[in-house]
Amino acid sequence: EQTVALAKALRQLHCGLAVARFGSSDAAAAILEQLKPEYVKIQADAGSLEHTGDLVSQGASAGAQVIVAHVDAHTKDAIGVLEEVVNLNSGTLNAAGVRAVGEAFRPHFEAIGFEVRWEDYPEEMARGGNFFAERLCEKDCRGRRLLLIGHLDTVFEPDHPFQKFSRDGDTARGPGIADMKGGDVAILYALKALDAAGALAGTTITVAFTGDEEDVADPHEIARAGLVE
Repeated sequence: EQTVALAKALRQLHCGLAVARFGSSDAAAAILEQLKPEYVKIQADAGSLEHTGDLVSQGASAGAQVIVAHVDAHTKDAIGVLEEVVNLNSGTLNAAGVRAVGEAFRPHFEAIGFEVRWEDYPEEMARGGNFFAERLCEKDCRGRRLLLIGHLDTVFEPDHPFQKFSRDGDTARGPGIADMKGGDVAILYALKALDAAGALAGTTITVAFTGDEEDVADPHEIARAGLVE
């Protein structure tokens, strides 16, 4: 009852609901009936994949956009992108490296309908600039404008000994793994999953990856002009 009340309150604030790790239990069916979520992500373990077709039909019949285990199915791809960008040094003062990380992300965002642009700083600011990927709705729009913010730079400059991606089982290490290249990759693959479910249609979304979060360039009003706009 509390969850249903919370869902009602959120909808009054024009928020949508998403259900993750959705399975085939009776409880899952009750969630669909009571909460009527806008989005459902089906759990990708072996057991639930056997029932994927039924779950898709169940979610669709309840009016939800179904994300069929897309993120889980593309984990290997996401880790590959993470390794690529982590192995590109992007210490804040390495302007060329910061731009290289942005260029590595460019084709992935363009492939899901985002227009990518790079915001350069004046040379005297000694920073790489900022990455923007935008998807602008012009017809049959829905929902609110969404801004997703990350950053491309790290605190590890080219002369630092900590430079490369490594992995030990489920643990990965490298400059920017958590702060924040891992977060940037999470943003990208969340959007890829929504695109695969057809859920990006009619949306207006801006992704902003700054290039100097660790040590913001002066003057700040120029460095953050793109975000303000």
